[in-house]
Amino acid sequence: MPTSVAGLFEAAKALHGLFRRCDAYSSGVSWKCLTTLVRNGVVEAVAQNVFRICGSPPTPDQSTLIAVWARGSACWATQQTAAVLHGFDVAKSGGPIHVVVTEAGRGYRREGVRVHATSLVLPEDICIVRGIPCLDPIRTWLSLAASLPLFRLEEILDAAERDGRIRRDDLLRRATDAARCRI
Repeated sequence: MPTSVAGLFEAAKALHGLFRRCDAYSSGVSWKCLTTLVRNGVVEAVAQNVFRICGSPPTPDQSTLIAVWARGSACWATQQTAAVLHGFDVAKSGGPIHVVVTEAGRGYRREGVRVHATSLVLPEDICIVRGIPCLDPIRTWLSLAASLPLFRLEEILDAAERDGRIRRDDLLRRATDAARCRI
């Protein structure tokens, strides 16, 4: 196996056995080599421009990363999915994967994925958890506010504050900023 393929596979280990076509190219793996790997059953295409190393175990994190990467760009895990990634106490895994896209990405559809649209995602709203692009804890909590009753939001906030994931004064500042921007 050429060093470029070995390097690509090593990097993919940290990303739940996944890589994108652009990652292959950056590693020096040509399209011809990539198609040979697919044809020989070494990797499989799981979405447009997203590949999985055969034999890597399917996990919820892998499914979430596929859903985010399948959009191509400007897509992040949100709501329940991001809450699970952040380890919020009352978050439960299972159900659809929730992603958020900017208004320009409204047409994104994928089975098992619930797509939410927003007019604005700021750099401070984004983080990476276990290799998965998602909304940060505060923006995740704000996104949950659209779908959960107040007592559940308070439980999540209490636990997130206790665990050092959210500070109330930061939440208040960001919520005020969000209201001004109407995100």
